[in-house]
Amino acid sequence: MLQATISPPNAILFVFDPANKNVIIPAYVDGELTAANDTCVSVGTQADVDGETDVSLGFFDEAPVGLQQVFLGTIHIPSGRVGIVTSQFQRVLELEVPIGPLAVMIWADDLRMPARIAVQVKPE
Repeated sequence: MLQATISPPNAILFVFDPANKNVIIPAYVDGELTAANDTCVSVGTQADVDGETDVSLGFFDEAPVGLQQVFLGTIHIPSGRVGIVTSQFQRVLELEVPIGPLAVMIWADDLRMPARIAVQVKPE
């Protein structure tokens, strides 16, 4: 499991294939922690002024202790890499995965402003 501690600008992170030139950032859904389409998932975080956010990325093995699932869906990975990226397109974490559809599960410690987020993936 890859891990990082960051202060994401604009209190949001994105999960997508960083090499995919056709990524479409999903429209924000008021009152929802996540938004998604077939190329990208967005997830809100706590504001950087409130502290850092612990983020992890890895293959699904079991539910992370102390977190609740906030997203389950599928995105397309054309290059064989999935990444967690900031709103300024800074790559935070990247993982090599099979090309094609990828199940994405996102877990968080809070439904509004999480300080701990786990992204787990599973090839379909």
